[in-house]
Amino acid sequence: MPTPDEREPVLADELPGGRHRRLALGVLAVVLAVGVVLRFTTRSALWLDEALSVNIARLPIGEIPDALRHDGHPPLYYVLLHGWMAVFGEGDVAVRALSGLCALAVLPLLWVAGRRLGGTRVAWCALAIVALSPYAIRYGTETRMYALMMVLGLAGWLLYDDARRAPTWPRLVGLALVSAAALWTHYWAMWLLAVVASALVVQVATARRRGDREGAGVRLRILGALVAGGVLFLPWAPALLYQSAHTGTPWARPVRPTEMLTGTIADLGGGARAESVLLGWVVALLALLGIFGRRLPGGRVELAPVVRPQARPFVVAIGATLALACLVGYATGATYATRYAAVVVPFAVLLAALGLSLLPRAVAGCFLALLFGLGAIGGYRNVTVERTDARQSAAAIEAAGHPGDLVVYCPDQLGPSTHRVLAPGFDEVTYPDLAGPERVDWVDYQDRLDAADPAEFAAEALERAGDRDVFLVYSTSYQTHEEICPALFNALGAVRPPEVLTETTERGSRPRPSGSRRPSEPQSLVATALGSRSSSARRRRLDRPRLAGVGRAELGPTARARAEPRLHDLRPTPRAGELEGLGDGVGQRHAPRFARRERHRGRWHPPRRSRPRRRSRRPQPRRRGPRERGARTLDAPDGHDLRRAEAGGPHAPGVDDVATVAQPEERRHLALLLVGVGLVDLLGRAVLQGMR
Repeated sequence: MPTPDEREPVLADELPGGRHRRLALGVLAVVLAVGVVLRFTTRSALWLDEALSVNIARLPIGEIPDALRHDGHPPLYYVLLHGWMAVFGEGDVAVRALSGLCALAVLPLLWVAGRRLGGTRVAWCALAIVALSPYAIRYGTETRMYALMMVLGLAGWLLYDDARRAPTWPRLVGLALVSAAALWTHYWAMWLLAVVASALVVQVATARRRGDREGAGVRLRILGALVAGGVLFLPWAPALLYQSAHTGTPWARPVRPTEMLTGTIADLGGGARAESVLLGWVVALLALLGIFGRRLPGGRVELAPVVRPQARPFVVAIGATLALACLVGYATGATYATRYAAVVVPFAVLLAALGLSLLPRAVAGCFLALLFGLGAIGGYRNVTVERTDARQSAAAIEAAGHPGDLVVYCPDQLGPSTHRVLAPGFDEVTYPDLAGPERVDWVDYQDRLDAADPAEFAAEALERAGDRDVFLVYSTSYQTHEEICPALFNALGAVRPPEVLTETTERGSRPRPSGSRRPSEPQSLVATALGSRSSSARRRRLDRPRLAGVGRAELGPTARARAEPRLHDLRPTPRAGELEGLGDGVGQRHAPRFARRERHRGRWHPPRRSRPRRRSRRPQPRRRGPRERGARTLDAPDGHDLRRAEAGGPHAPGVDDVATVAQPEERRHLALLLVGVGLVDLLGRAVLQGMR
């Protein structure tokens, strides 16, 4: 492995002594402290994958492997989480704290790796980059194995570097154990280990051609340690083959290399928002500088068409791993999510630290201020933004229902997170098997969906409900259920009249970069309910058993956020005076035929219909002016604009009632922008002052 370049001074040599150096280190210490806190802080409920992890890990140890045969992952993280929950409990904070500890363990490992790579200056730069990294913070607050994969990736590189220097048995055994642990944690470790093993084979052949028998022997011992790690994984091979044959992602497709690259870079900054994309590309720019940059006498930096020796191993590890995964994805139909790259993300951070260490003090201070400011915005969003709207759905059901009522989830992927926060006592089933909501059976998923009939399922659900109320929690954002859930809704709605319990939110409607599968910023979809026993005076009371619908979307790897559900032909469209409960911004109407909103050239268009229908004689919505386009509007059936409802009607909101819905969100965005600008300015001044 590369050794520090003696021509590049370390941080301690460049920082002046005394007060200014203490100020610069004090700023970095504060940033690290904030990053540590953010790795354990989020207000969101557990989303689909997190709830599945907890539900599988709470099983007896002997039942976890069989449950994972139906899930699609190796068992090491679930076994660790099982022991962790036995000690600390199953609360949201408790189950996420395991990933938080792994995210903390990344910091000292990254320091050691950076110091070994380029001296103390590179080590400090690596800590500065990762301290407020939205990627590291996010997966430090998620009950999944990705923070553990970052730890194993860094530990494996350090042991690999130690073994190249002196291939002692303890180091080789440690490398074998870390390699096996990575394979037992996530299957993407196979691609990284395959790349490293292939590189070692090439190095052995090259060393033998040069007559370097000692160098060839060292690399053969390291290769043997990697092979030993693979042998330790063989007991799980039958389960892997079963998962490969029967589980998969029928809702997704293989991604192109450009999609993989741009999605991963955006996710390094926190997702699809403008600040996050900018932060991701800043890190990518620093990484490119670390790959091709050269520092000249006098503090000048130039780009050379040759990869730096320090950066070469990491370039091969990152590039070849992503390329191999892309090829395998095309060959097997597997998709890609940016969190899978967690095993190589620490290497990208080290490359960015190499680039940042080349810059003069003033320029480096500006980049640090930018990294801290944009990272703080991403950390704030990770704390405040809900990853799932399970709480919204559960609150609507609890407010309108009673223990014993039937709750139906379509698709079944909405069940685990909602079941976790829903009050006990409800009878919960999932489509298509009337199974419990705790877990999702991914075995032959598409075949089971094709064999199911929504009408038959609706009849069974209504028979099971009897005289109890029925709540339908559904979404059409899942590609596998775009037609199934509306068909199920229509079948249930043919028997019981509707009523709305939840509303649409705008947070999930922003575009997402290609290749990004980051599960964040949920989109709640307008749902229909067929009655409830709520005490609200605005809701119509019905004498017969009722169905209530709760629309929501779980934006995990199994969801593609698109638009509002397309549900048609359940009841006749009411007149404007019959619309109820819309003055407060919550869409509650008794006719579940509603328009799909699509933004195109400043207009909202009705949904595309599969069959022609007669032109409606109702007035069409007028084109909104520039001041109204930012407001969130709620469209009545057949495109009738609620702002043009009959004046003086009991439930007809005016323009101000609808337009003011978006004002709190706009104020929050403005306040967040002002705080970010102020933080960037403050940190920039402090860092520049400390480096003078």
